[in-house]
Amino acid sequence: MQKILSLKILIKEFIKIVSFSVALPVYLPDVRYFTFFIPCKFMMITDHLQYQKRSAVTHRYITENSKLTIPVEHNGLKQPLSSKKIAPVEKWNIKHLKRIRHQFHNLPYFYEYFYALNDIYNNYDQHLVTFLENLLGFFMQKLQISTRIVHASSFEQKTTLENFLLNFSKVYNQKTFYFKKTDVAAGWINVHELEKKNLNCQAFNVATQSKYGNINILEFLFTYGPEASFLIRELA
Repeated sequence: MQKILSLKILIKEFIKIVSFSVALPVYLPDVRYFTFFIPCKFMMITDHLQYQKRSAVTHRYITENSKLTIPVEHNGLKQPLSSKKIAPVEKWNIKHLKRIRHQFHNLPYFYEYFYALNDIYNNYDQHLVTFLENLLGFFMQKLQISTRIVHASSFEQKTTLENFLLNFSKVYNQKTFYFKKTDVAAGWINVHELEKKNLNCQAFNVATQSKYGNINILEFLFTYGPEASFLIRELA
């Protein structure tokens, strides 16, 4: 049995060396969001997509009744996420920090992580995606996720999504593309087209029956502390 488990671990580690996926940058996501990063060497952040109001990019319920919203500048034009800036609304960041403290200060590991978050909010970058990525990097570090982040906006976009992914796989020598079944069902990605071009496609295998998956990442980290990096791998 030990040999079988070791072989499974080796296979997962080998696949990770040559695998990638895509993810929308979102604000303070739930735990399941991070499980998609674990099996991948690269995660492409889709900051080339058009900004949508009232989406998960800037809106998040950190508890059932507590919603946080990042204020964003609007100029009346359609803009990609990579171009959006945080609006200079007075003390929005302080209000978010106060709400986070109010909701979670009684959790066992709150103060172990809160002050580092405090620095990110108090020194936030005006560019929305950069701020979101700074938060993402903080959570990934605490969860011991070493996936490399790349930006879709840094590549040529004048092609189909499938050709875009194929070009990326060639540039970075990636053999496996991980996808969400919901994306395929919605018609956003044609995995059959990718497989025709010899790109191996695998659906994410994320545990659906877990008490952790739908918990906001803040509550998860403040509750479980260092153990969070092990618990999240039960979902991946």
